[in-house]
Amino acid sequence: MAKRIEQQRNSDEDKPFEHFESEFLGQDGEKLEIKAEEESVEKIERFISDIKETETREKVKKLLEELNLDNQSLATVIEEAKDNQECSCNAQIEEQLKALMHRNSPEDRDTIIGEKVRASSYIKEKGELLDYLDLNSPIYEQFGITPMITADREDMIKDLAKLLLEIGQEKLAQYDTIIGDDVAGRLPSLFMKKAIRKVKEKSRSEDSKIKSPEVFFVFAGRAIWPRSAEDDGMRKNVQLSQDAEKKRFKNIEKHFSGKKMGKTLVVTDFVDSGGSMVNLSNALENTNVDFDVAAVSLSEKFFGRISNSLFELIKDLQQGKEANIDGFLNIMKLLKKLKYGDINDAGNAFGYEAPKVVRGDRFSDSPFSKAEEITQNGSFPKKSKDFYKYGELRGDMDFLSINLTHDLFGTEITNREALKFNLDKK
Repeated sequence: MAKRIEQQRNSDEDKPFEHFESEFLGQDGEKLEIKAEEESVEKIERFISDIKETETREKVKKLLEELNLDNQSLATVIEEAKDNQECSCNAQIEEQLKALMHRNSPEDRDTIIGEKVRASSYIKEKGELLDYLDLNSPIYEQFGITPMITADREDMIKDLAKLLLEIGQEKLAQYDTIIGDDVAGRLPSLFMKKAIRKVKEKSRSEDSKIKSPEVFFVFAGRAIWPRSAEDDGMRKNVQLSQDAEKKRFKNIEKHFSGKKMGKTLVVTDFVDSGGSMVNLSNALENTNVDFDVAAVSLSEKFFGRISNSLFELIKDLQQGKEANIDGFLNIMKLLKKLKYGDINDAGNAFGYEAPKVVRGDRFSDSPFSKAEEITQNGSFPKKSKDFYKYGELRGDMDFLSINLTHDLFGTEITNREALKFNLDKK
């Protein structure tokens, strides 16, 4: 919980608060603002003190500290939840949650990307090789892939660039391992692998060796959603899927337990509610993996869901109902680790469906796709005919990584890369 009033009172030990007020608060409006702030703090403290159970009260204190919302917004939520009204300050809360995450503001990122990244030029230069980013391309019919959504190719490229920018050159060079969220996070994971290597090449000393990050793919997503359970058969499938999901994350813990992972980056294409990433994050925390999470994009409803959940949580606490505080704290932990490109559906376009090739069994407790070789070597199975189909797509991700890291961070394009992709060596 913010303690702005106390900070103001104690900011200068030589000045009592009354002197602070007379010196700086000459306008009545400013005095009213201070009064409103003090009243907000009192409402928050009263809300906390009314929680009878000590353990719950301490969890709520921790939660409010993690949220770090401004006191007046939080007090408004408390008052409106108490009166069973609709929350009037969702928009303000959403903006404050976003501000917790940004290294660069969205406006700054758009400006930098607009100045440095030639997304349209990349599409024009590569032509057919970037066809997979065009969801109307016949390449999908040829490969038996059904795109899940429609997205603009240029937005997808720009979101990848924004993600690199948000993580930052210094942080990228620290990663030793990538965990890709199978299956849709696979191509973004390969993109990040090349980007990390390029940044490491730039920062290395002449006699040091560069090691590309090791890549693992795990099946973290949900295949069946509870809201789809319209009949008894579907409800049975939902239960089977949920049981398998719990076992799957336990098996993820077993798989990574004791491994020397180093600094790890979890890469996913798209975060909707955040549930899958919370489950994967909890599994990795239980094995003491030091990790961050990178998403190409977030759902436009992501922050709104968190704001609504906060409102319902506070309402339940005031009504003495059981409240899922731990679940909300897990979301807050995810926010602290999460970096994303933008808020749109572009990242979700990587969620192509190729069930026979890469999709994990929704009722399986295995954390990996059916093709174990994919997990073992961080690529597509070389013995499979699908290797040739997807190898071209992987080449596209390498191409984008090489160019975008050069545009943003000034990394070098080597002779070999220039020859492979018919680029000017820069």
